[in-house]
Amino acid sequence: MRRPSTGKPGSRTLSSARVDHGLVAGALLLFFFLYVWLRIPPAVEYQHSGPVFLLTRSFLSSFLNYAGGPLGYVAAFISQGNYYNWLGALVYTLLAGLLFLGGRVWLGYRSSFGRLTVPCILLSLLLLLREQFDGTALPVCLGLCAAVGGAVVHSGLRRVRNRLFSCWAIAILLFYLAGLWVSLLFLILVAIFESSQTNLKFLSLLLAPPVLAGGLWWLRSFADVVPILHLDPGCKGVLSWLALSALYLLLPVAGVLSALRGSPVEVEASEPVRGGARAANRGAGDAAPIATAVLAAAGFITACLVVWFGMAEPRRRLAEIDYCAACGNYEGVLHAAASLRRDQLDVASEVRLHRALYHTRRLGEEAFSYRNQSGWEVLPGLVGGLDSCRAQSRTMLELGLVSEAEHLAHEALETEGERPELLCLLAEVNLLKQRPQAAQVFLSVLNQVPFQQAQARSWLRNLKNDPQCLTNLELAAVRPLLLTNDLAHQSFPPEGLLVQLLRCNPTNRMAFEYLMAHYLMKLEVDKVVDRLWQLEAFKYQGIPRHYEEALLLYEQARGTHLELAGRKVRPETVERFRCFTDAMNQRQFTSPEGRRAMVEIFGDTYWYYYFARRNETRQS
Repeated sequence: MRRPSTGKPGSRTLSSARVDHGLVAGALLLFFFLYVWLRIPPAVEYQHSGPVFLLTRSFLSSFLNYAGGPLGYVAAFISQGNYYNWLGALVYTLLAGLLFLGGRVWLGYRSSFGRLTVPCILLSLLLLLREQFDGTALPVCLGLCAAVGGAVVHSGLRRVRNRLFSCWAIAILLFYLAGLWVSLLFLILVAIFESSQTNLKFLSLLLAPPVLAGGLWWLRSFADVVPILHLDPGCKGVLSWLALSALYLLLPVAGVLSALRGSPVEVEASEPVRGGARAANRGAGDAAPIATAVLAAAGFITACLVVWFGMAEPRRRLAEIDYCAACGNYEGVLHAAASLRRDQLDVASEVRLHRALYHTRRLGEEAFSYRNQSGWEVLPGLVGGLDSCRAQSRTMLELGLVSEAEHLAHEALETEGERPELLCLLAEVNLLKQRPQAAQVFLSVLNQVPFQQAQARSWLRNLKNDPQCLTNLELAAVRPLLLTNDLAHQSFPPEGLLVQLLRCNPTNRMAFEYLMAHYLMKLEVDKVVDRLWQLEAFKYQGIPRHYEEALLLYEQARGTHLELAGRKVRPETVERFRCFTDAMNQRQFTSPEGRRAMVEIFGDTYWYYYFARRNETRQS
């Protein structure tokens, strides 16, 4: 005999909705993980933002003497997982999942309004912040998790006395652990929750004392520290600030809208559901049809696509240039640089672009194909800003300018911290200068960086057997290029340094190509022509294209023809120069429309750069 069903239809409807929402949330987090792993490679951010972390007690103590320091220490630690793409994506997805779940639970305490849509928006904003590659995504996500988690814990307490005590205790604890903004967000979330309770509205008036007490304690304890330093999240750019502001405001705004909407508070799972009326009431909110979940997921994916196609493209490309240059993937550097628009390359990226062009044997062929350069300097020195010191130090070392590389690396170390790349470079510099003990100091620091111990210990073992590291192939390639005499200078004069390198070692091909590029960028065509005889010494098969273009300009200006020991300008270059000359005779360069047409046809030539730069100089 079949037993009649005693199930509660409202419970079944609520359970079904929760399963549907759970499946959608799981799919979204899987998409989130794959997006971060494949689209925003954590290893690229690890190289570009350079989160500094050392396994030393002194490094830890530096984070414990100011409000928000412990969160910064934890963020620096977990950001080391970005060394591996899959690990960095997994850690960020777990944090995003905690924030997603915490947002849903807190909104569930408040009402059934937006319990899936609002967390989906949170995920979208987290991706947008991660796309900026400025290293702020992890600390911000940690802070949000702390604030929302504290609000969820507080909201779960039933007794008024417990809630009042937890408000004080959690607010002060969050203030020290995570900083002012996280504590303030927690207090706002608690105030919104308390103001919605019919019999407990007076509790929202008791939230000011923790803020005042915490603020006075902070100012008294850390009076020697500028307070704003503890409030700066390190965002760079408008998009980062917009994403950060939206992340902090989203849940409070959603909570206020819920209160204004007057949605019913969530019923406890243990409470019996009677009749179909309550089920219908729930069906209007959490137990809505699957279409609600699908709509939220569609909005999340749409936001990801908006971010994907261009909102953070320049920052992502600059980060890729940094990462590819560090890995020796010079084709990747050229591909990333080519996709940026005019004047979007910063000085550091230009330095890496020139090095990539040299290593791919294209510096004399395609240097002026990249019209998006803004500095047009091969060795800008300190004039290029402190942000370019790290990139320049590697170029200086490969050229053989070891002292200049050391100077710039120390400048970068002062501004960017103990990055593994800088520690390795300074170790190499000291080995080239025959200072193995100094090199050992930098390698010992490198040994305290997570995921860098294997490399550091390998170097240290080699130092014991070979203090000068004479068998190291990379150092062996640089040693013949070193300057054999001193060159007194106060800045970094490119021409003087490069000429001195060629005097000490006439086979320094990198110094020759960089010197020729410097002459071209400074419009010194006659000096380019004067050094064309050195092509034979470096076994060039022909004449690089930009050298040909400079030679044709020189011959036209002087009304002469030069013989280059059997080398001839390619016929296609001569024909293209004739077309360029005809266009210039028609004064196409004087009008905006003509200049646009010239860019389309001749924008990758040295001729266009030459006349455009001359016009800029005259106008200035």
